[in-house]
Amino acid sequence: MPRSRHDLLTLSLHWLTALLVPLAYLAIQVTEMLPRGALKTQVYTAHQTLGVLVLAVTLVRLAWRPFAPKPGPAEMPGAMRQASTAVHVLLFLGLLAVPLLGMLTQWLRGRGVEMFGLFALAPPFAADRPMARSMKEAHELLANALMLLALLHAMAALFHHYVMRDGLIRRMLPGRDPGAA
Repeated sequence: MPRSRHDLLTLSLHWLTALLVPLAYLAIQVTEMLPRGALKTQVYTAHQTLGVLVLAVTLVRLAWRPFAPKPGPAEMPGAMRQASTAVHVLLFLGLLAVPLLGMLTQWLRGRGVEMFGLFALAPPFAADRPMARSMKEAHELLANALMLLALLHAMAALFHHYVMRDGLIRRMLPGRDPGAA
């Protein structure tokens, strides 16, 4: 019997990503509302740390993906399958590009990327303020697009669950897999 769910590592990395991305997004939104000071710096540091964690988790996900046991193919019309594949590819590209652009922005400003307030990933090249502004704009634009894609992804999962009633959402929920060996 084929697997009906993804493996525990894939599930864990998926849900960790689903937690980290909105937290990073929320942190920067809060940062923009705060006056200069220690709290603003702490929340901005949290944003940077969360972004680096998103990148790290995504790299682990991509490295694990070829080895991960896969559930049987989902049954859906061809156009829906193509849309699903496109959204997944765009999500992974965003999960890589957004944190990398954020790191580049910091480095081009001549600043390190803060990690938990314990240390900073030092800039590997000289500062370039005009380029930093361009990278920041790209970072913000792609972050907004990533959040919209994540929302679309979640809405599609709910559509499958509540409208199509095809059980697709169970593939990403924890639980005993009757098809696992």
